[in-house]
Amino acid sequence: MKNKFVDFKVLATSLCCSVVMGLISFAFLKCLDYAADFRSFFPLCYMFLPVAGIVTAFVYKRIGGKSSMGNNIIIESANDGEKVPKRLASLTFIFTCREGTAVQIGGSLTSNVADYLGFKNNDRSTIVLSGISAAFGSVFGTPFAGAFFGMEVCCVGRLSAGAVIPCFACSYLANFVTQLLGFKHERYAISSIPDFDARFLFVFLIAAVCLGLIGKLFALGIKYVKLAYSKIFKNYLLAAVVGATIVSLLIFALGLNDFEG
Repeated sequence: MKNKFVDFKVLATSLCCSVVMGLISFAFLKCLDYAADFRSFFPLCYMFLPVAGIVTAFVYKRIGGKSSMGNNIIIESANDGEKVPKRLASLTFIFTCREGTAVQIGGSLTSNVADYLGFKNNDRSTIVLSGISAAFGSVFGTPFAGAFFGMEVCCVGRLSAGAVIPCFACSYLANFVTQLLGFKHERYAISSIPDFDARFLFVFLIAAVCLGLIGKLFALGIKYVKLAYSKIFKNYLLAAVVGATIVSLLIFALGLNDFEG
């Protein structure tokens, strides 16, 4: 990065974006709280998922453009300089109110700011990764993990050393702003920690392998369900209705109200 470990302009831009991301995260988290309160007040709201599915699919199809790529376009932006639609952040905020999608907001914000200010290559990538870190750290209240998550998005071998400090600084700053505005993240205390012995290590490794396989199966499931939908349903609105209806029926039949969020 121009023979500097950290470029001042890149760091300053990233920090400014992280302050904005902290403000957005606060609003985003408050919306999540309101959504949770609404589900508690009206537990049968999942019955309207097909209607929500139609509206969401229609809007993304008509005006979303590449926004429908979701996290994939953010990863491509960080790695390959792919342009991120300006509307991605607002569409994500309105139509996908859950924690994980905040990463799209952070990536969209910083990608467009970097393009507007004319940053290129590693400088641009660093700013986008910092925005992802800021979003993750402030929404989940885990800035340390947020910084690593932002850096992890970049392909192995493509991460500039100059991205390390901005990712950490932005993740902590955005979380500080969110908390400064009054949002308190949930904290869960671990009552006891098992002894680190051979049995614990064995169980830990087996669990890690199983969870990795489950993650792989989940990713493959998404891939093949999408392929099946594209072959069965030629009308994207019909696909949205059927998908939302299946989810609604599963919630009703299996009593999954606690997992609606």
